[in-house]
Amino acid sequence: MPKLTLNNLIDAFSKKPEDVLAYFKSLGVVLNDDWEEYFEKFGKDAFKIAGINNAQNLMTAKAIIEEAIENGTSHNKLIDELLNELALRDWHARLVVNQNISNAYNAGRYYLQLEDEDDFPYLRPITVHDKKTTSSCDWLGKQNIVFKKSDPLLKLMYPPRHFNCRTYFDEIMESQKERLGYTVKNIKDIPEQYLNDEKFRKLPSDEFKPDLSNFPPKLRIKIK
Repeated sequence: MPKLTLNNLIDAFSKKPEDVLAYFKSLGVVLNDDWEEYFEKFGKDAFKIAGINNAQNLMTAKAIIEEAIENGTSHNKLIDELLNELALRDWHARLVVNQNISNAYNAGRYYLQLEDEDDFPYLRPITVHDKKTTSSCDWLGKQNIVFKKSDPLLKLMYPPRHFNCRTYFDEIMESQKERLGYTVKNIKDIPEQYLNDEKFRKLPSDEFKPDLSNFPPKLRIKIK
């Protein structure tokens, strides 16, 4: 994995625009001359961790997590590696690991649920109720409701709904809905305070979209 330094970036800014790509490629950074193709790949492969803004640390964390998935690294060992490599605090390392595990499980559920929508058209919230449960998930778990998989606002409710969320959606068929007495709820009718936290209002299939508010105007136009 290439390691960029502050001096590398300073050198890049001192070069002509047409020479910058060649310079980064010489450092081992793989770039694509086709902006649209590169940005599409960026949207699919982007990786972010709350509280970490250093690009090199993000690359290191991504490599550690991907290697752990491939090798079946234990939960505690993965946390130790993040603590050692990134100098994170214990709570932050645990949040990174737990949140990525939650994201992965919910993404897996979502893609499987998409495959049998005809037979299982509804999603039923399953929530843990204890002292750690947030008010929004506590409320959701006490409602006798289901959502349609086809609801256009599903991203506003699909787990994870916030950091350390333990809620998940189970799929059920029409006969189960009738037998158990569930009511179909349109997400547009859910009060704002019970929707996902703002940073979690997306489906696992959604591509990453950066906040463009601080980007230069010309770059914002090109990205859009």
